[in-house]
Parts: sequence; structure tokens; C-alpha cells
Amino acid sequence: MEYLGTILLILLLVAMNAFFAASEIALISTRRSRIHLAKGKGSEKQLEALHHLLENPSEFLATIQIGVTMAGFFASATGAISLARNLGRHLEASGLPVLAILGEEIAVICVTVLISFVTLVLGELVPKRIAMAHPERLALISSRFIFFFSRVLRPVVVALSASTDVISRLFGVTQEAASSLSDEELKLFIAEQWTLPLEERRLISEVFEFGDTLAYEVMTPRTDMVCIEENATLGEALELSLKSHFSRLPVYREDIDNIIGFVHIKDMLPALKEGDLEKPVREILRPIHFVPATKKVVELLRELQQRRIHMAIVLDEYGGTAGLVTSEHLLEELVGEIREEHDREAPPYRKISDREYLVDASLPIETVNETLGVQIPESEESETLGGLV
Repeated sequence: MEYLGTILLILLLVAMNAFFAASEIALISTRRSRIHLAKGKGSEKQLEALHHLLENPSEFLATIQIGVTMAGFFASATGAISLARNLGRHLEASGLPVLAILGEEIAVICVTVLISFVTLVLGELVPKRIAMAHPERLALISSRFIFFFSRVLRPVVVALSASTDVISRLFGVTQEAASSLSDEELKLFIAEQWTLPLEERRLISEVFEFGDTLAYEVMTPRTDMVCIEENATLGEALELSLKSHFSRLPVYREDIDNIIGFVHIKDMLPALKEGDLEKPVREILRPIHFVPATKKVVELLRELQQRRIHMAIVLDEYGGTAGLVTSEHLLEELVGEIREEHDREAPPYRKISDREYLVDASLPIETVNETLGVQIPESEESETLGGLV
């Protein structure tokens, strides 16, 4: 009973260390994007405290480090002052020459090793493992206590947080960079959500790819564009529109690198009604929008929406016509190919013999390699089979 009070105090300090250690892992493992999963499992004040801590990682890390340091220091000090001193006296009184000389030193070492072992196992490893298994739940439970300690210790926390932020910036680490959720983490999170239908997961994955896609990757190349010369008649334009099933036709002057506008089939209908189809298409031209080949499609889609247009000409690095892009092209990047009633699906390749295939030249080389199991070398100069040939 002599050491019961001291042992209980040490165990209390170890428990305090365990609380802070578990809270640290729980808060670090909890993402702001997952706070909504904790709704219904805690009070509004707990959720507010948790959100505040996750928004200020330097603050809660400083608070937790103060708590861990204080708990470890007082546990060691209590053991050294009370247990080690009394144990040293008993060892010195044992009658053994070595213990008579080094009894107190040996007692300090033994007590320190024992307290360190108990603190390491019960105050660090076990609580951290539990926190890793249930991060959101433990983060919710501990959030108000950590928030309270951060307010009580605010002067020290502010000083430590400021020092941490300054030194972290020297290594190129900011609070935003450390706490943001990367695209890879989001993709992994979505891939693991088996409760989502496959089509929904595929659509969400396409959204990530959409953000990195450039205009030249989705455009109709210039070799496949259906255009008309400015001096052509409305009758010729109407015939070409009906034959190609395109309601909008780019209009060029002299050559396709000089697109001057486009004609819409709706603008030809009055001439058809009046029987005046000999007028040149330049008389009903609409202005056309131009974009660089390297423009991101997410920006391009927003631009088309703001301008209320459906088509743009893609320019190459020399200002020539690289291709044509429509809002339909952009939407197909998200939802897949949109087929209309007059579209006929033609196979992109046809087997002629065991060693011969007739392949659509517009197919990307990567797609040909994956589909046919061949190894055609890819290069930056040519992405499609036609470009390689």
C-alpha cells in the first residue's frame, strides 16, 4: 500500500498519454471530406470542434504534443522521485557491496525502463492501433477535449503553431498542402465504394480525366471536317448538310486554314421556302469561335456555355486549323459516345487474315495496341494510326 498512490498517479499519467496519442492518430487519419459520415453519431458541438481542429492541424498537433510531453515528463518525474528513491534505499540496505554503492542509480534505471515500457505499450502503441481502426469515432469523442485544451493552453499553442508553420514553409510545406485531399486519394476512395453502381463509379472517374483533357484530344481532326467554301450556294450547302447529317457547316475562304464563320441549316430554310438557293453562303454567315489546341476541355465547356455556342474551331500552334470541337464532343468525354438515329456504328477494325487487319486510321495507337495485342511504337509526333502512317 506504500506505493499505491504513486502507481495510480503514474497509471493516470499513462492514460493521459494514451488519450493524446490516440487523439493524434484519429485526427490525422480523419479527412474533412468524411466528417459528414460522423453526423448522427455525435453532438453539433463535437462536430464543430472536430471541423475546427481539422481546419487547423498545427493547432491540434501542438496541443497534443504539449499533452504527451507533460504526461511523459510527470510520469518519469513521479517514478524517479518516489519509486526510484525508495527502491534505492531498499537496495542499498540489502548488504550487497555493489547495491550499497550503486543502489540508487540501479533503481532509477529499473524504474525508468519499467515506466518507459508501460508508457510505450499502454500509452502509445495500443491506443494508436485502436485509433487507426476507428479514426472517425475516436476523433469525434476526443475533439471537444482537445479543443478545450487548445483554448486553455492557447498562448503556448499559438507560439508552437507559429514556429511550426514558419519552419514548415522553409521545407515547402503549407497547411493547405498538408491537409488537402489529392486526386489519387479521391479516386481510391471512389473505387472502394462498392455500394455505388458501376456506371456511377465510371462516370465519376471520367470527371477526373475530364479535368486534364485538352481540346486537341477530343476534336474532330481537320481531315474529317465537313466544310464548305464561302462562294458555294445555299443549295450546295443544304445538300451537303443533309448528306453529312451536320446542322452546322464551317465556311472557309480559299483553304480550310482560313475559316471565316459557319452556316446553320436553320438559316437556309427561308431560302429553301422562297426558292432562292443560288445565294452564296457568305451572305448568311454566323461568327465562329476559335480556341487553342492546348485549351483544357473543362474551360472550353464553360466558355461554350457562357457564349451560348455549340461549336469552335481548334487552332494549332501556327494558327492553322487543327480540327473542330462541339459541345457534344465534350459531353461524350463524360458519358460516352452519344449516337443519333441516323448514326451507323461501323467497326473500327476488320480482320482480313490471321496477320492482317483493316483499321480506322483515326484510332489512337494506344487503343490499337490494347485491342489487337500489337506493339506499335508510340511517339509525341503521332498519336493516331493515321498520323504514324
